[in-house]
Amino acid sequence: MSLAATLLVLISAITHTTWNSLSKNIKASCKVIMIANFLSIIVFLPFYFMVKDDLYIYKSFLLPGALTGLTNALAFWGLLAAYRAGDLSFVYPLKNALPILFSTLFGIIIGKATQIHPYAYLGFLLIIIGCILLPIVDPKLITWKTFLSKSIMFTAIAALGTTCYSNIDSSIINNIKETAPHLSNIQISILYIPYMAFTTAIFLIPFMIFDKIKYKIDFVTEKVNYLMLLCMGIFINVGYMLVFIAYGLAENVNYVVAFRQTGMILTMLVGFIIFKEKPYPCKIAGGILILTGLVLTAIF
Repeated sequence: MSLAATLLVLISAITHTTWNSLSKNIKASCKVIMIANFLSIIVFLPFYFMVKDDLYIYKSFLLPGALTGLTNALAFWGLLAAYRAGDLSFVYPLKNALPILFSTLFGIIIGKATQIHPYAYLGFLLIIIGCILLPIVDPKLITWKTFLSKSIMFTAIAALGTTCYSNIDSSIINNIKETAPHLSNIQISILYIPYMAFTTAIFLIPFMIFDKIKYKIDFVTEKVNYLMLLCMGIFINVGYMLVFIAYGLAENVNYVVAFRQTGMILTMLVGFIIFKEKPYPCKIAGGILILTGLVLTAIF
């Protein structure tokens, strides 16, 4: 992987860790993420002039992009609920691991098991073991409730949303490249990511209403720091853009996927150091196994 691609992915990992840490720290609600996404669009608007002659591309992703917004909103809602119920150092690794499990299981179900490399299956097994170890505080006190906590349930919902929008985005990107092969990854991201941020923000509104009814979250009186939310929105969407650009610079995109997992290490360290979360042996072991498994599945 080139030095430029490596730096972009590393910066993306830092931005991803930052906004996740901010979300955990301020106990972010759907309203916070909705405003953050709307504010981030303002930053992207000036760059539209770079691709103003290619706006016809929008017709190729208007409907699937809206579906991405819906599933991304689901992912945000599940993640925020998981952070309210559990540790950053627990939720983040699990949220990274479960989409790989979901995608692999789906591949097996539809008969693509023969296309999966044996080492990827090893990675798959390590991820499963890591996910089992992650919530264990004391091996002597394991009960069925250990694996049925609210944080696990909401993280699974977030991972399901992530799996869906990741696959939809992959299809959208391929469609755009077929429609306009002259566009670079930077130009495509400038066109697509603000639209994704907009649809995500719109679809977060029903989740806000649900949270207000179910969890009595008062969005009207909730105070927000707009400057911080602008930064959070930039971290969310620019981080995604940087990885998108890195795909075009790397000889093998799988290495980009693997190197992105540095964000998991950073986030776990933030949880332990900043939020004073306890580094239980099983949590550390589970995180290491998940990281190893993610790298193996990405490379192979």
